[in-house]
Amino acid sequence: MSLDGALTAKPFQPSKVNVIYALVALALAVSVACSYAASLAHLRLHAKLLERVFMVASIASFASIGCLAVAARALTDPDPRAAAARATLPESRSDREIVGLRAWRANGRGPAFCLHSWHIQHAFWPPGQAMQAEPASLGIHAFKTGAGLLDYIGSEIGGANVVVGTVALWGTVIEHDHGWTAEKAYPIEVYAASAETAAAIRAAYGCESAVAAGGMVAAVTRLATSISVLE
Repeated sequence: MSLDGALTAKPFQPSKVNVIYALVALALAVSVACSYAASLAHLRLHAKLLERVFMVASIASFASIGCLAVAARALTDPDPRAAAARATLPESRSDREIVGLRAWRANGRGPAFCLHSWHIQHAFWPPGQAMQAEPASLGIHAFKTGAGLLDYIGSEIGGANVVVGTVALWGTVIEHDHGWTAEKAYPIEVYAASAETAAAIRAAYGCESAVAAGGMVAAVTRLATSISVLE
């Protein structure tokens, strides 16, 4: 995770999930109100029918909460890869995916395998989860061009643990001269120096991965071409 931009507060925008949660609160309030009205009707003579009406309304309102909860869960996307597939820049360029170039260092084996930040040793990308910048940090960086990424990697481009790839960016995304800083990101396509590392990445992150057969510089060029097609 490279930190060279500032995250800004994202304006509140009501979503379908927010609306469902509001309906849940309303249904709960209606259920409680109908239960109270039924109890009052129970104390009155000749009000049995009214009591039953309020009780049915209370039960129906309470039951609707479960249905609304299921709907909210269905609208909430727990898969970061699905979220990455529709990554957008809501501030100014929401008409297309935001895809950038990154480099990582591959570390560990088996269940302990993960991609680490190029410069910050303690920062790693949790397998199977979207990488999310902490509120106090400056965001997750990705480059616009292959030249920018190669300049960033420098002479270490031939290292055995070098991994390069494309990432989807979403959440709060800020554009800079050479790239973007984002609130959230997830790898899309990566190239590694060995078949073992490529297989480990595929198993851990579920993204496309391959051996950089022609070398890392050629892999970066190929990736840069692929994102330029998306422009």
